[in-house]
Amino acid sequence: MKNAASVILLLILACPMFLTAQSKQVAYNDLIKNNLHGPVKNAHIKRLFVDSSLEDIEVLRYYTLKIYAFEIYTHYLAFNKYGNITETPKSQPFSDSLKTIKVWYDQKDVELKNKGNINYPVYPAYNPSRQMLSLSRDRFNIPTYDTIANIYKYELDQDGHILSEKEYVTGQNVTVPPEERDLYTSTYYQYKDGKLVRQNLVFPKEGGSYERTIHDIPLNNRLKLYRTFDYDKSGRLKRFALYSEGEDTLLLFEEIYTYDSTKNFISTIDRFTYRSKVYNKFPAERMKAIYNENGDLTEAIFFPTGKEARSQEAFVSNRGEIKNRFYTYEYDEYKNWIRCTMYFTSERDKPILKFERIINYYTD
Repeated sequence: MKNAASVILLLILACPMFLTAQSKQVAYNDLIKNNLHGPVKNAHIKRLFVDSSLEDIEVLRYYTLKIYAFEIYTHYLAFNKYGNITETPKSQPFSDSLKTIKVWYDQKDVELKNKGNINYPVYPAYNPSRQMLSLSRDRFNIPTYDTIANIYKYELDQDGHILSEKEYVTGQNVTVPPEERDLYTSTYYQYKDGKLVRQNLVFPKEGGSYERTIHDIPLNNRLKLYRTFDYDKSGRLKRFALYSEGEDTLLLFEEIYTYDSTKNFISTIDRFTYRSKVYNKFPAERMKAIYNENGDLTEAIFFPTGKEARSQEAFVSNRGEIKNRFYTYEYDEYKNWIRCTMYFTSERDKPILKFERIINYYTD
């Protein structure tokens, strides 16, 4: 059950966001997570062009490497008026027929987590404190009628800061209270001067040893993991890291954020991803992601270290060839991209992939 749920949790929990001092009443919002603006009803990505030199399996790898954005592989999403996902894709990208998985929420849970002062994040930094309370939700798979519910419970202090988050995964309806055996992850928070500085991750030990995917790295559930957070003089997140604690402390994942000098947006992320024995999402240990003012990735630069044969991209292409990515966009009136073109050169002279994104908006 836990292993089967891990893939689903990647979509739900990968939430690249950062809290600022701008306060607003809002629960966990999937539009923010996917860098979508305005009253989006649904968004559907379609392929316009693929360079003939790309192998089919290689094409799929490039679909997935939109870093911290509406990923090409997640080619369809539907939202309710609160900005929460109501449908996710079940079918493969660009198949002839679109099949989706429905998502439902517990209305009492929604109302409870919309209370209190919650802050908007700066995109696309990792959300350091999960202060945007995650909503409990059902994922309903038709036609098998399988239900997987992700339920989140919190302990808060008198100022509304999260002290702990417990995440449960059950096969019951989201309104059915979970049992302790359904506990999937416990996260504990430590603060300094009102800012989160550390999260301790605790996984259930029952059921023996198994792997958990954290930040796209397969890790054993018996590891002692913790995250740390550092801030600049303006109180903005400047570094986020994941460590394994033991006889030797091992850095597993790191992101360093650079902000635009005139506007409050993240222009660059320098990322380190530990190369585990099992391949992971990114083709090199170190990379640099560059973003425009709209929060969309414009460059993904990789720095090979000689271990790329263990990356997923090298594994599936059988060549181990690492290519940088460069992107251009066309936008609608909400500053959501509706055309995306990917290149392998900074000159952006030869398109490799072209996509269009059809976005429908609520009008009432």
